[in-house]
Amino acid sequence: MSCRGYEANLADIETEAEDIYVRSILRNVYSTISPPWFWLGGRDDEVEGSWKWSSGTSFTYTNWYSGEPNDISHVNGHIQDHLITGHDGWFDHGSHNVLSYICEKSLSFAIIAPNTLYQPTLYSNVTLECVITGSAIEVIWFKNKNLIEIEGNQRYYGGNISIPSLTIITVEKNDLGYYTCHASNGNAAVKTGEIMLSPKFPASLSLHVPVTRYSPPIASEVTLRCTINSGTPISVGWQLDNIPINVADSSKYSGGNINNPSLTISSVEKNDLGFYMCLASNEIVTVISDNIALLPVRAKPVVSLPQTSYIQLAGQEITITCKVQSPNSPIQEVQWIFINDEGKRVDPIILSPTPSLKYHGSTISNPSLTILYLESSDAGQYSCRARSLIGTTVSDKSASLVIPEIPAVHIAKSLYTVNLQDEITLECTALSNIVLRDVFWVKEINDTTTTVVIGNRFHGSSIKNPSLTISDVDNNDEGHYTCYASNTIGIGSSLPTALNVTGNANITITELTIEGEMINGRSVTVMCEAYVLYAEGTIFATWKLNNSVINPTNTSRWKTETISSNPTNRRMHFRLIVLSLQTSDSGNLTCEVSDGYISSDKKIILNIIGKPIVSISPRTSTVTQGDTVNIYCNVVQSYSVLTSILWYKNGDTFNPNKGEIIIRIDNTHSKLVVSGIQDTVQYECSGINNYGEGNRLVSHISVIKPNGTVSRLCNSNGEWEEPNYSTCISERLLNLNVENLTGVTAIAKAVTVYTKAYTNVNDSVFQRTVQKDQLVVQVGKVLSEDITFPKKTQVLPDWITESTNQVTLSKDNFQGKQPVGYSTTYYRNISDLFHEYYLSDGSAVATNGSYDINSVVIDFSIEPTPTSLKRPLIIKFEHVQVNYSNPVCAFWDFDAINTPNGAWSFVGSKLVTTSEGITVCQYDHTTNFALLMSPGRAPSSHSVVLSKISAVGCGISIVFLVVTVMIHGMLWRQLTCDMRGRKIKRDKAILLVNFCVALTLSYILFLSGVTQTSNKKVCTAMAVLLHYIFLVDFAFMLAEGIEIAISVLFVFATSSRTKWLIPTCWVSPAVIVGISMGATKLDGYGNSQYCWLSIESNLIWAFVGPALTVILVNLIILILVLRTMFATHAMMDKTTKERAKAGIRSLCVILPLFGVTWVLGVFSVNEETVLFQYLFAVFNSLQGFFIFLFHTVFNQQIREGIQTMRVKRADKASIYSKQSSQKTTRESFATSTSDSQRESSDSTSILKAKTLNDSLVTSFENGRNTNQNSLKGDKGIVPENDSKTTTDVHGPVKADNRKQTSVQNKSKSDVHNKKPQQSNDNKDVGLRRSHTVASGSQNQNGEKSHKKDKRRSQYNSRPENISVYYFDNPVMSYEQTRRPAVENPSSTFGNERQRKPDEYQDQRGNKIRWSADY
Repeated sequence: MSCRGYEANLADIETEAEDIYVRSILRNVYSTISPPWFWLGGRDDEVEGSWKWSSGTSFTYTNWYSGEPNDISHVNGHIQDHLITGHDGWFDHGSHNVLSYICEKSLSFAIIAPNTLYQPTLYSNVTLECVITGSAIEVIWFKNKNLIEIEGNQRYYGGNISIPSLTIITVEKNDLGYYTCHASNGNAAVKTGEIMLSPKFPASLSLHVPVTRYSPPIASEVTLRCTINSGTPISVGWQLDNIPINVADSSKYSGGNINNPSLTISSVEKNDLGFYMCLASNEIVTVISDNIALLPVRAKPVVSLPQTSYIQLAGQEITITCKVQSPNSPIQEVQWIFINDEGKRVDPIILSPTPSLKYHGSTISNPSLTILYLESSDAGQYSCRARSLIGTTVSDKSASLVIPEIPAVHIAKSLYTVNLQDEITLECTALSNIVLRDVFWVKEINDTTTTVVIGNRFHGSSIKNPSLTISDVDNNDEGHYTCYASNTIGIGSSLPTALNVTGNANITITELTIEGEMINGRSVTVMCEAYVLYAEGTIFATWKLNNSVINPTNTSRWKTETISSNPTNRRMHFRLIVLSLQTSDSGNLTCEVSDGYISSDKKIILNIIGKPIVSISPRTSTVTQGDTVNIYCNVVQSYSVLTSILWYKNGDTFNPNKGEIIIRIDNTHSKLVVSGIQDTVQYECSGINNYGEGNRLVSHISVIKPNGTVSRLCNSNGEWEEPNYSTCISERLLNLNVENLTGVTAIAKAVTVYTKAYTNVNDSVFQRTVQKDQLVVQVGKVLSEDITFPKKTQVLPDWITESTNQVTLSKDNFQGKQPVGYSTTYYRNISDLFHEYYLSDGSAVATNGSYDINSVVIDFSIEPTPTSLKRPLIIKFEHVQVNYSNPVCAFWDFDAINTPNGAWSFVGSKLVTTSEGITVCQYDHTTNFALLMSPGRAPSSHSVVLSKISAVGCGISIVFLVVTVMIHGMLWRQLTCDMRGRKIKRDKAILLVNFCVALTLSYILFLSGVTQTSNKKVCTAMAVLLHYIFLVDFAFMLAEGIEIAISVLFVFATSSRTKWLIPTCWVSPAVIVGISMGATKLDGYGNSQYCWLSIESNLIWAFVGPALTVILVNLIILILVLRTMFATHAMMDKTTKERAKAGIRSLCVILPLFGVTWVLGVFSVNEETVLFQYLFAVFNSLQGFFIFLFHTVFNQQIREGIQTMRVKRADKASIYSKQSSQKTTRESFATSTSDSQRESSDSTSILKAKTLNDSLVTSFENGRNTNQNSLKGDKGIVPENDSKTTTDVHGPVKADNRKQTSVQNKSKSDVHNKKPQQSNDNKDVGLRRSHTVASGSQNQNGEKSHKKDKRRSQYNSRPENISVYYFDNPVMSYEQTRRPAVENPSSTFGNERQRKPDEYQDQRGNKIRWSADY
C-alpha cells in the first residue's frame, strides 16, 4: 500500500526538530531494512537545483549528506531528482527503486502553544497563549496536571471558547509551574505541550556566619555576627530554636535587619540560650545560615547531626557527619549508637582496632562515623554521643541510613489454572526499600520469551498493582510467567508461575441414587454417576454427611469405591456402602466429584427410620398419700406414623386400677392420671411403630404416709438394706396451711426440728423433697460436694425454678468422710405473719414500717451443726417488690428476749452485692433467713436527664448515619473505582458503610426494645438482639482498627481484607450469643427493669469481655498509629502547636471508629461518678453523628465526589445546550462526502488509539509523579494519560497539526510466520490508526511492488512483543531507557519499552504527531 492508500502524502521535513525526531525512530529499524533508505516528499524535477516539497513549498531546512546532492544525471539510465533519507543524511535519487517510505497526513482539529516558556516579574500580569485550529466546544486549562477553576476567579481572564489564551492577573509564587491548554470539538480532544511559567531569577543570595558558638556570661552583651555574601535581600530575620524572633518589638535586641544583619542581645538571660539562625529572603528564595550556638559558660557538649538521612549502596563507603561543640570543657569521648531496622540496639558501636576493618572515626578530633564496605545489616538509625567533664549529650535527632536493594518479587502461586474465556489474576507482590520505577511481566513458552504488553485483555502490571490480570483467556495465553520490578539499583524477578488453560473442562453429576431401605440397623448402597469432560487431574469423589467429610477406615461402617469408567472417560461411577444404619446417620449426604481444579456436587437426603424415642415427666417425685399425680409421656422422635404409646407399672404391662386413667392427647402425647395414690410405685412408658418398640423411661413416685415408721430390711446375705423413710413425716408439716396460719414462727421452728431429725435417721447419701403450695422442703445428705439449692436439674414449683433465689454452702465446711445432713426450706407469702421486731444493740425494736421482708424466707441447717463455718453461707435473694431500697441481710432469732416468738437479727450477716432485683448475703451460721428492705425508693435526680440525653442522641445519630450511608451510596463509584471505571481497593469505605448499618440497627433496637419489660418473651428476645447487634458494633470497631493499623504500620500490605473482615464481624458475634444462650438457657436475658443482660448471673461478661478486649486492642493500635505519625519527618519538622493540632485532628477522625469512648462506661458504674455517666451518655449516643461529621462532612474525597457530580451535571447541561444549537450543523455533516466521513472516523480512531497507547507508558520524568486526569465521557476531555503516562518531550518543538507522519518498513525477513491472534489483530488496528503504519513498498510514482502480498503476510505475522524506542526525558541516556533483553530472541528489535508518541510544532503553528510501527 502507498501513502495514497492512507489518504496521505510523502513527508515534508521542514525543521531540524522534525528531522531529529524522525531519525530517532528510524535508527531502530535501519538494521532490519535493506536497503536502509526511505522516500521523502522532496524533488527538483521541474527546475534542477530548486528543491521543493510535495506541498509546493521550497526547502528552508536541509540535512544533505556530504557531497549531496551530487545531481548525477544518469545512473543506470535514471535521473536523480527525488529525495531519500538514510541514517546519516539526505540524498538525491532516481525514482526507479522500490524503497520504504515516510508518510504524513493532515489533521482537521489541532491546538498549539506559540510560546512554551514565560518568565514574568512577580506581581505582574502574563498571558499564556493558546491557538486552536478548528471549532472547539470546550476549552479548559490545567496547572501541574490539576484542573484550573477559571470561572468566578477574578485572577484569571480568558481560557474559554471565545478567548483560549489564559491571562493571569498579578502573578504570585504559587502560580509558577507547568500549564497545558486542552480543547474538545465533541469528537476529538487535543492539548498543547507543557507551558512553563517561571520567574526572572534575581542575583543569587547567600549568608555567612563567621562564628557558630558563643558563651557569654549571664547579663552581658553579645553580638551574633551574620553577613550577606551575595545578592540583595528584601528582609532579614532571626530564629531561636526554630521560633522567629520579633526583633523590632523588643528593646533587648538590636540589628537583625537589612542594614545590619548581625543580632545584638543587650543583656543575655538563661532563656536566651539555644541555637540561633539568620535568615534572608528576596522575591524568590529564603536562605538560612548554619546553627549559631549560644551556650552558658559551663555547658554540656552540643551534639548535632547536620544531615539526618543517608542512602548508599551496599559495598560502598559512607560517612555520617557529627558536629560536637564544647567551648567550656574539653571533649573526653565520642561514641555512636546504632539501632537496626528490626529494633536491635548496639550501644556503643565498637570501633575497628586496625584501619582495615569496618568502622572509623568517632574520635575527639573526628567525631563523624565512617563505615566501610556497607552491608544490608548496616541500615538503621545512628545517634552521636559526646562526653565532657561537665556531662554527656546525645544528638537530639538520629540519622537514618538506607541500603538500597533490588526489589523482592514474589508470585503467590506456582500454578494457575483457568477455563477458556474466563478471567485470571496472577498475584504478584513487589517490595522495595526505595521507590519502584517499573513493573512488567515476561511470558515464556517453548523457549521463547516475550514481554506482556498491557492493554486490551491484559491489565495491572503497575507499581500500584503489580499483579497481572488476563481477561477472556485463550489457549495462546498458556505458558510460564515471571514478574519483574525495577528500581534505581536493579531489577528483581520472581520465580516463574505456570498458567494452564483448560479447554472447556466440565464435571457434572448426573445421578445420585440409593439402593436399599433406610431403616435403623439395615445397610444401603449409594451410587454417584458423573459426566467428565477434559479433566486436568485424577478424578476422585468426596462424600460428606451434613457437610462433614466421610473418611472410611477398615473398621468403620462406611465403605467407598470407584467403579471403572468407560473407555471414552466420559462417565464415571462412585459407590458408597453404609453398613448397619443408625438414626444419627440422617441428614444431607453429598457426593462431590473433582479433578483437583473444578468440581461438581449433588445432595440426597438420608431419613433413617428407627424405633420411637420418648420422654417422661416427672422422672422422680415425692407426694403425700392420697394426692393426685399427673405423669406425661411424649414422643420426642417418631420416625414414622406412630402406632401407640405403651404404659407399664412396676415392670409389668399396665392394667389400670381404680383411680388410674390414661388420657391419649394425640399420637405423640399421653397422660397418666393417678388419683388418691396410696403406695410408692414405678410407672414406665415407651413408643411403638411398625419397626418396633423403643426404650422405656421410668417415673418413680414416692408416697409419704402420715405418722408412719421407718423400715429397714435384712437381705438373704444377712446385710441391712437402705432404710425406707417414705412413711415417716411430721403431722404438723403435712397439714401446713399458710393462708390460715397465725403462728408461723412455730411452724418454722417445727420444720427446723423435723428436718434435723430426718437427717439423723439416714447414714447414707440421699435426697428427699416435700412440695406444698407455700413451701418446699428438701432434706438429704451429701459427701464431699457443695450444697446448692435449688439445682437447675430438679423438678420444682415454678415460683422456685423461675426465680434467682439460691442457697450455696461450700464443701470446705465439712470434715471427715461421713455424709453430712442438710435441710433447706423455702417459704413464700408468709412475710406478713412474722412479728415486726428487729434487734438493735441487744434490744428488740419495732420496725414501724421502716423495714419489710422483701424476699422469700429460707431455712437452712446442717447436721451435725458446726460451732462455726469455715466458709460463709451464701444466699442469693430475689427482690419480691421493686420499689424498695436499703437492703439488710437478716435472720430470725427465736431466742430474742422481750419478744413473743423472736425477732430479726443482723449479727453474723453481711451484704455482699445488691442491684435492681437481686441481693447477695453471706452468713456465718445456719437458721431462718430473709432480706429486709426499706419501702419506697426515689428515682435518681439524674436518671430522667440521662434517659432524655440518650434518646435524643440516638435519634440524631440514626438520622446522620442514614445520611452517611446514602451519600456513600451516591458516590460509590467515585469511592470504589478509579478514573477509568476500574474497581480498586476501597476497604475503608466498605467497612465504614457496614459499620454505619450495624450502628443504626443497634440504635433503633435500643430505643424501641430496651424497656419492653411487660412481656417476658419479648423482653428476652430484645435482650438477645441487643446483645448480638452491640457485639457486631464492637466487631466493626475492631475491624476499623485493624484496617487503619495495617494501612499505617504495614506500607506494602496491598491485598484487600474485607473478604474476611466483614463476614467475621457479622458471624463471630452470633457465635458468642449462641454459646451464651446455650450455656444460660436464656437465664439472665432481661429483668424487671431493662431488657438487657443480667449482672447477677454474670451474663453481662459475655458482652463486657469482648467489648473491653476490642477497646484495649484499639487503644494499642491508636497509640501505635499516633506514634508512627509523629515519627515521620514531615511531622517532626512542624512546630509543637502544629503537631498538637494534627494530633487532635487525627483523634477526632479515629476515636468515633475505635469505640474508645466506651471506656467512660467503666467509670460510670457508681452513682457517685455522675460526670462520667453524662460523658458516657453524650459521646456514645452521638457516635453516629461524629462519624458523619468527621468521615463525611470533613472527608476530602466525599467533598471532591460531590463537586465532581455538580461539575458533571453542569457539563451535561452545557453540552446539551450546545448540541441543540448545533443541530443544523450536525445534519449538514451527515450529508457530506465519504472522504470527510472517513477523515472523522480516522480522527476518532486516532483519539482512541492515543488513549490506549498512553496507558502503556511508564513515567520516568525526573522522579516527578504524574497525576491522573479525569475522563469526562464522550463529550468531555479525554485524559492525557493514566498513572503510568509521561509528559511530552522537552526541548525543540515543531508543530503541524495538519500532518501525521509514519514510517513504512520494507523488510524481507520473516518473523517465524507465527499464526495471528485475534487479540493482536485488535491491537494492530488501534496502533495503525494511531501511527498510520503502512505495510509494503512503492516507488516514487506510487506504483506498488510485486512483493505486496509477502509484505502484508509479514506484517500480520509479526510478534506482539515488538515495540518502539521513544525518548522524552533529556537527562536519561539511551541505555537507561532499555529494559533487559528478555524479549523474543528471534526479533531484532524487541527489547525496548513502549512509549507514547511525541508532539512537535512547526512554524505555521500546526501540530504533527510522529510515530512508527512495524
